Amino acid sequence: MKKFFSWLSIITILFICVGCNPLQYEGNNKELFTVAAHNVLGGDYGSSSRTKVIEEDNQGRILFLYRFSSVLTDDEDGHNRYFYALCICQHFDDKDTYFYEDICAIVKTESNFEDSEVEQLKKINDWNEPLYYGKMTAREYIHEGTSKRICSQSLTKSAEEYIKNYNKSATEHDIRIIYIDTDKNGKALFLANVYDESVKNNFIIRDTIKLYVVIVQENEIYDSKEVMEIKNLLDYQLQVHEFKIRNGWRFE
Repeated sequence: MKKFFSWLSIITILFICVGCNPLQYEGNNKELFTVAAHNVLGGDYGSSSRTKVIEEDNQGRILFLYRFSSVLTDDEDGHNRYFYALCICQHFDDKDTYFYEDICAIVKTESNFEDSEVEQLKKINDWNEPLYYGKMTAREYIHEGTSKRICSQSLTKSAEEYIKNYNKSATEHDIRIIYIDTDKNGKALFLANVYDESVKNNFIIRDTIKLYVVIVQENEIYDSKEVMEIKNLLDYQLQVHEFKIRNGWRFE
């Protein structure tokens, strides 16, 4: 099947730019990085992340490639595995970036996106159609040296407790809580990685046992509907979107 133009050349250019070192996020394209960080689960959002503009439509939307190392899975040497996301930014200004929440990205372990996948992504993001701000979510830029993962300790602790209540066996493993986003009503979305560590070839390897998304709010009592298991690291966008709807998430 035909691949989306010359992805190999794009990746080659990226590697030429940085040599043999990991790709570095240096604050460039912060409006694009912010879109990816809020819509792609498991990225480390740090020095190994990088964005590359691919195409722009007649309304200013930007199709871009996002390469990131996932904190959820390690390779045989104990390093985070790399993933690729193809994303669309609807619009940006001097402060905020705009996107269609949960439907603006597709994720793969390699950069071989098919033409049909790209066209479907463009279609659901209204490529070349007039901008429709009523469908967009706006988020303030994530700048170099800052992190969107700053969240109150009480909410982070609540998210961990929710996981322990939802899955009693989770207490037998390590649990990593990763902040993802907060809506306009103060509901916070977290990713919870339940994992074990093992040693292979003198490297520490993290093996994910279970992966969950959790929604918590200050002064709220645990409810099992506020926890959902993610079973596929590449195909979760619609699942997460429906989960947010069930929990009264405010999309804007």
